[in-house]
Amino acid sequence: MKVAVKRAIGLAAAAVVVLVGLRIWAVQAEAAWPPITTERYGEGDMVALEGCFITNKRMENTNDYSVRLVDASVMSYNEFVNVYAKDRENTPYVAGLDSPSVIDLELEVFNDGDSADEGGIYLLGLKLFPERRNTYFLWDTDLLQVEYDNFEDEGLGFAVEPHSTQTVHIPFTINGNYEDKTEYKQNITDTNFELVMTNSPVRKVINFSL
Repeated sequence: MKVAVKRAIGLAAAAVVVLVGLRIWAVQAEAAWPPITTERYGEGDMVALEGCFITNKRMENTNDYSVRLVDASVMSYNEFVNVYAKDRENTPYVAGLDSPSVIDLELEVFNDGDSADEGGIYLLGLKLFPERRNTYFLWDTDLLQVEYDNFEDEGLGFAVEPHSTQTVHIPFTINGNYEDKTEYKQNITDTNFELVMTNSPVRKVINFSL
């Protein structure tokens, strides 16, 4: 009985040592990473991305890129197609998709670098949060395919020619796995939003109102 007690005490002591060791390592690991700061911008402000990224620094390579939110508006699926479709004749009106369900963000994208082959705007990671923050909006693949001939399902983002500026319209719809185009039938009633352009090492956010 005494042996069993000693073994139990020994195991407990070993566990304490391990836990203390893990705690010290965790504290040291936290100390090694600087805290992420947030920079907030408004509509019309120039946002220099400065190498900040959403998920992957090397892949996104935003060193030479800047963006400016020029305008934000709400429209229906049919309105967006009517305004931006490259091939309007083969993109017909769809009955029932006239609800104000699409947020159209007009962005100016600047590339001050010498190459268009490295870096760009990583669409896949862009998220748009309403002020209530219990959901979020994602860029809409279907509408981007209507708008840009060379956009593909697996497209992750886009680049701009060196030392030039390009204006793009990025449609956002409510996040979710919907059938029968339900996302285009939901009225957007939120008015205040934030567009998260980067997450690290600086979180760059553009705040705007509709």
